[in-house]
Amino acid sequence: LLDERGVVHNAQEYELRAYAGLCSAVVAALLFSPDSFMPIGYHYPPLGCGLVSLVAIGVFLKGRQMHRRTLQGPRRNPASSGSLVSDGDRMVLMAYMQQIKDALEVIDGPVPSTINNYLRPTVIWKEERAIIDAFKNANSGQLNHLVAHAEVGRLFYKVKDHGSAGGAASGGDQLTTLPALSSPNSRTELIELLVKQRLSDLTLKSRCIILHALQAMRLTAHADSERWVQHIFEHTSVANLSRLKTRMDNSGSYSTLHRLIYTDIRDANIRESILQYFERQAVQAVHERLIKGGFTRTQRPWRKILSDVDDTLMSSGGKYPAGVDERLPRHECYPGVLEFFKQLDLGFAGPEDWNPTWEGNLGFLSARPHVYKDLAERKLYERIERMQKEKGLYSAAHVLCGSLATGAQFMFNNDMQPLANKKFENFEEYRALYPEFRH
Repeated sequence: LLDERGVVHNAQEYELRAYAGLCSAVVAALLFSPDSFMPIGYHYPPLGCGLVSLVAIGVFLKGRQMHRRTLQGPRRNPASSGSLVSDGDRMVLMAYMQQIKDALEVIDGPVPSTINNYLRPTVIWKEERAIIDAFKNANSGQLNHLVAHAEVGRLFYKVKDHGSAGGAASGGDQLTTLPALSSPNSRTELIELLVKQRLSDLTLKSRCIILHALQAMRLTAHADSERWVQHIFEHTSVANLSRLKTRMDNSGSYSTLHRLIYTDIRDANIRESILQYFERQAVQAVHERLIKGGFTRTQRPWRKILSDVDDTLMSSGGKYPAGVDERLPRHECYPGVLEFFKQLDLGFAGPEDWNPTWEGNLGFLSARPHVYKDLAERKLYERIERMQKEKGLYSAAHVLCGSLATGAQFMFNNDMQPLANKKFENFEEYRALYPEFRH
């Protein structure tokens, strides 16, 4: 259950059922065992069965609620509608927004969407078509506003494929063949529309939102998901690719570029193709910089900054196993370290001060084991966010965590070498993601 590559995590529906079943089994053992300290079910079977059912339903609903928060995606500044030049465009945009909102309320109401699809399929198909038509008919400015405000992750997850061909890998770079309208593959059509047919209309911010939405949906939920990710990257120009990758890492969540490429994408050939594209674009980017004559005073260096966390960014307070430095209270940030990071990002020949609209290049290498979703990373991301608000950290940052295996070797065998090896592995993988930068 902790292995996110396991079959049980291929789709949220599988995961919810697995956790509901596991909790039901534990509660049933507790209530129906004669030697239990509370054998309610053993003495009153109907009551025990009712309690087990309530626990299963409660776990399922709680998991559904938590997943809905995940589908909202990383917090980011809302897109402006300033590119919409006329009041008429704004009125049409509001109509599209309302159309999507109304359709989503029908699809994802009090009754779970999976049950809705069985109870009233033709109604659901009609609402899914309304969502697709809103994205299809919007102009470029309206489309980017819709992507920024329409909960794309939730849409990708709730809009389903209903035909037998839905989700089948089609190979190459062609659009997936859709079945008859009587059983539409709405999810495939919606994502193909945004990722392929209208990709040229999407800004970098919108592309980043869609990549995060695919991560939230889970790439394993559709056979073509990994190819969609590949298509977005390989159809982003050299001038914008670095910014897109950096935007992904600055989302303030564990849905980073590193996780997308090395964990979420499971097809080694697709991963290698994306990394080779990054390498080719890096060579072109360096060539263009040389032609332009290097840096001027207003340009920042092409530099990624990776730092340790404990006893580097902030003091461990000498608490085992985080670190040994007892000079400062635990979690106290070292004086001057945040300004040092900022100056590294600005560079010696760069601008005098930081512009809040820029994407920062700061990341952290941590030995903390990645457990499940963001259980290990959440508190660290919250501290980074507080540092931005209270301590003057100049930019958002991302975290590269360790693994359960290396953490267990350290805790049980007191062997630090696996931790170091994992950090170096993460560093090497990170370099492959950003070959156009110095590290």
